[in-house]
Amino acid sequence: MSSEDAEKSSATEANPFAELAPEPQLLRDVAASTLRRTRLSLDDLERELARTPEADAIPRIRDLVRADEGTEPDAVTKLLDDLWARVSGRTAYEQLLSLFLVNGIVRDAVLGFGALRTRAVEFGDELDWSAWQDEIVATLQALFERDIHIDDRLAMWGRRTAGDGVVWTRQFAGIAPGKSADTVVEGAEAGAEAFAGELLANHSRRMNRLKLAA
Repeated sequence: MSSEDAEKSSATEANPFAELAPEPQLLRDVAASTLRRTRLSLDDLERELARTPEADAIPRIRDLVRADEGTEPDAVTKLLDDLWARVSGRTAYEQLLSLFLVNGIVRDAVLGFGALRTRAVEFGDELDWSAWQDEIVATLQALFERDIHIDDRLAMWGRRTAGDGVVWTRQFAGIAPGKSADTVVEGAEAGAEAFAGELLANHSRRMNRLKLAA
């Protein structure tokens, strides 16, 4: 057995879920396609919120989203179509919150899966989404100050999207809906649950930034 194979064997024995971490190219493709979809969503929000106090903020947020002009691989389209179907907001403000919360889960999943691989995947600044996420936070905070009732409604939406987003990460790892990770790799479910716990903890921190109940 080569040293690389021995290293991989040791890592997966310690955490069998690591064997389900997607290939580096898929991780990068999901991140890039998420950014492209985010820009398109912000185009729609600019039109929907054109006559609101948020009108100036939306194009500013969109311009901070550094998305390339690449094409979306079929495998990524299927993954993200499934996610977007679950978490797309019913209103413009729900969608803006989704772009902050759900994209945060996508980013955390990409980084988390990358760290699980035998040789950790290195990412460049394509996963530095802090600038536009901070702008969304500022925009939502201003909204909550103006409308003292909307935060409760959006808190409910945020809790719903968290569950959907974290469940989706299991599909990202190749686990069929409703199935245990153990059916794919023996002993992987414990790692899958721990991975989900980390994603939910980060989600709670995002909700806390907005002073929304997680």
